[in-house]
Order: sequence, then C-alpha cells, then structure tokens
Amino acid sequence: MLNASIENIQPLYKSATLPFFLSAVEKFSTESLPLLLQETNNLHYSQLLLLKITNLLVLKYQFLHRHEHLLARPFGLLVDPSNSCPLRCPGCLHNTYFRQHKNIIDWPDGLLSLDTFKLFLKQYAPYALYMHFFNWGEPLLNKNTPQFIKMAKGFCLDTVLSSNLNVKFNADDLVHSGLDFLIMSVDGATQETYQRYRQGGDLELVISNIKKLVAAKKKYNMQSPRLLWQFLTFEHNVSEIPLAKEMAQNLGVDVITFNEPYDVSWGDPSLAADNKHLEKTIFSEYTPDTQNVARTIESIESNSSHIEKCYNQNWHTADGKDNSPLTVTHGNRCPWLYKNLVMDALGRILPCCYVPEKSDKYDYIFSTVTPTNHQDHFNTDCFIEARKKIIGSQTTGAPYHDEKIPYCMDCNNRKVANIDTDNFSKYFNKYNSAHSFKPLLSETSINLLANWSN
Repeated sequence: MLNASIENIQPLYKSATLPFFLSAVEKFSTESLPLLLQETNNLHYSQLLLLKITNLLVLKYQFLHRHEHLLARPFGLLVDPSNSCPLRCPGCLHNTYFRQHKNIIDWPDGLLSLDTFKLFLKQYAPYALYMHFFNWGEPLLNKNTPQFIKMAKGFCLDTVLSSNLNVKFNADDLVHSGLDFLIMSVDGATQETYQRYRQGGDLELVISNIKKLVAAKKKYNMQSPRLLWQFLTFEHNVSEIPLAKEMAQNLGVDVITFNEPYDVSWGDPSLAADNKHLEKTIFSEYTPDTQNVARTIESIESNSSHIEKCYNQNWHTADGKDNSPLTVTHGNRCPWLYKNLVMDALGRILPCCYVPEKSDKYDYIFSTVTPTNHQDHFNTDCFIEARKKIIGSQTTGAPYHDEKIPYCMDCNNRKVANIDTDNFSKYFNKYNSAHSFKPLLSETSINLLANWSN
C-alpha cells in the first residue's frame, strides 16, 4: 500500500495544481501511518519517516514547477561546527594569502554553539535526510561536535564529517556519537610530501588519530563510522599512492580514494593537479550498520513531541501564507536553492558552499539563526529573489541588506548540490535494513522519490 501510493502520486506532478497535490500528499500520509506503524511498531519513527517522504514529494513538485517560495524544506543540511582551521592549504580561504588580506573573505573565526544548533535542528531536521558537518572549517576544533552528531541522529539524519585530523580529539566520543561516515583528508604518505599541500599539517598526528579511531571501533565492536581516506592527487604526491594504499590497509581504514583536486595553482603555482591516477580501493565492503540504525531509531524518542507536532502540521498551512502561482514552468534551476541549506559556525545562512566575500554589491549571507529570528531561513527575501532570477521569472531588483543584492543573481555556477538525490537509495535502503523481513520502501519507490527530471 505504501509503495503503491507513492507510485500513484507520480502522475500528479504534471497534471495537478498545488492545492490538489498537497491534498493527495496529506491523504497519503494519513493512510500510510497505520500501515507503517504495523511494520515498525514505533509511532514516532513512523511519523518521522512519513515526514521525510512527504517533504520529498512536495519539494520535488516545487522543484519541477520552479516555485519561488517553498512550503517544503531542504533534504540536505550542511553545517560548519567551526569556522577555523589549523592548516593553510593553498586554494582554501584559510591559506596564508587570505590570512594576510582579511578584507577579501567574509569568514570570521568562531565555534558553533549548542543553542544555535538546536534552533537550526528543530526547524529543519525532521524533514531532512542528511547532515554534513563540514564546509570550510575543521569540525573537530569544536568539542561539541560529537554532541551535535548525536542530536542529529535523534532525527534519523545520516551524518558525514570531513576532517584533516590535525587536532587532538576524543576518538571514543566521536565513535559513540553515531557518526555514519568520516572522510579523512590525507594527501601523502610521508611528512615531506604531505605538507606540500596540507601546509602546517602533522602526518604523525593524523596517523595517530586514525589508529585511535580504529581502536575505538574495535573496542566497542562498532561498524560505524565508516572510515574513508581521501587522497587528492597532485603531480608531487602520486608516487606515494602505493605506500598510501598499504598504510590505509594496515591501519584498518575501510576505503581509500584518490580524487582530482580543484585547481589551486593560484594559491601555489608549484602545485599541479593530476587526473591520471584516480581510483578507489575498498578494504571493507559497505553494508548498512543495523546496530547504528537501531540506536538511531531508539534515540528519536527524545524528540517525540516535536516530531508529532511537525507530523500533524497541515501542508496547506505549513507557513501561514499562500505559495506563488504556477506562472513559470521553464528556465533553469539551481539545485542548491531547493535541496540544501548551509549554516556556518556563527549561525549565518548561506545559499550554497561558495566562499562569502566582502562586497559592496552582493549579499552572501541570506539569514542568521538567532533566538529572536523566527523567520523561515529557507524563504527569506534573498532566497526568493535568487530563485526568481535563476528560473527566469520577474525579479524586483530591490536591495535587501545594506543596499545589496543576492549574489546568486549573477552566478552561473549551477551544478549538483553537495547532497543530492543520488543519496536517497543509500539512505532508505539503510532504514529498510532494520526491517529485514519486509523492506518498507521498494526500489521502485526509492527511484521515484529520487528521479527529479522533467
């Protein structure tokens, strides 16, 4: 019944008006809850899954019809626990040049507070699937990062953290947080080679931290987090690929990937990217961590009242205002403006992962999460005007903050979002694994949720 209902909704994407579509989604949610409850025997888990599925259905509709004001919430959340970093990698905003010229980049140091994170989580986590704890800072500089991850798992979010591991941290706490994936950025197998790009880095400390993480997983017999060694390939370090593979396997890393970096020659002309040695070696095949899934489902009870409140919210009155009419059904779309929401460590909301610059013309900060700012940060004037510009609708051209305009209005870099629909299969199959006798969602349903093409 659940899968059949998802399939029945698909024709409505082209034929239905928004009110009719929302009514169909609400009917689907109401009728599916007792069926899902019968399979899971867990009310709040069932409500939370339906919140995420119905949000995807509505967001897909609004994406396909290029709506400017969104009733749905982003399914991917990117959060920087720290705006700081101990390294000075060329091509990064923390490099030596930008540190010496502070009038170029608008990126103040700072650590994300628990209060700010709670506000952000409460507003968007019930509807999202993934949370990435990284953008431009080193997340493990914030001692609260394991706590942030635990809080995100309380809303059934899959969590990914990327770190250069050049900081001391409690490996036990990180393993116990429920973190799903840890990307470890290590671009060399010897100190001399490693520090050419990871300037200021200490490979000995990095290797020590990897050993502690592997030991903590073994100590507590935990499959998660999955440890991925990411090696960016430059001409100066590809000779160490065989040694890096050997080290990764001996250390107990799950996967090592060799990826092409962005062009960083403007930061250091001696660093030339290499694209001839791109590969992946898997030492431990991925299987859904059923123990971590079980712990995650158990942890959502701490948010039961909020989940129930969100589930009972009617889609027609989700934000108390009417949505824009379907006047635009052509033109472009920026996936970032529909699918993901980015927050830095100071609570500033950004439209994508782009580096905010200090500018007299453009506004790079679309909102700020504070206890007194109760607006929907995904539908601020900047977001709506940016969506209008991208899809080719009529914009007002009005300034928003200090006579500036959203920088998206002159942006041509519209690519896939960091967290996109190709992540759906892994997410839903993971929670299917908790119900081994009868998967909740079929592959057909998952593919329909993930297919956002016209």
